[in-house]
Amino acid sequence: MYGSLIHDMTKRRLRNLAFGLIAGATLVARLWFQWVPRGVGFFPYLLASTAPQVVAAPAGASELTVIFNDAGAAHSGNFWTWVVAEDWLRGKHVVAEGYSETGVRYGDEKFPLEWSKDGRFVARFVAGRRSNEYVYVDGPP
Repeated sequence: MYGSLIHDMTKRRLRNLAFGLIAGATLVARLWFQWVPRGVGFFPYLLASTAPQVVAAPAGASELTVIFNDAGAAHSGNFWTWVVAEDWLRGKHVVAEGYSETGVRYGDEKFPLEWSKDGRFVARFVAGRRSNEYVYVDGPP
């Protein structure tokens, strides 16, 4: 009689523990991606990222954040760039990435981003760290 009761209590405790661990891990991941965008490494973001620049859609329906990876004196060539979107479910996440020219990084030129009427965008990057050729990256809607 008591063996069945103890067995039921143990199963209930294990179920509650599993639920608590899953809920806790989900909360920690959600809070983490509110701070560090999904798709960006922790150390490059923490140690070598710049203050974000915000690029808004013409209609104002959405906005993107542009973050440059700038290691200061240790850096040479074009700058690796993340274009980050944010939503309530996934937090911050990378929607486009590539190399940006020096003039874009330092604000001498506007970040080359074109919006379409359906809310999609095309970002222009350079092909490599020391390249002058352009590549175009389509962003999600």
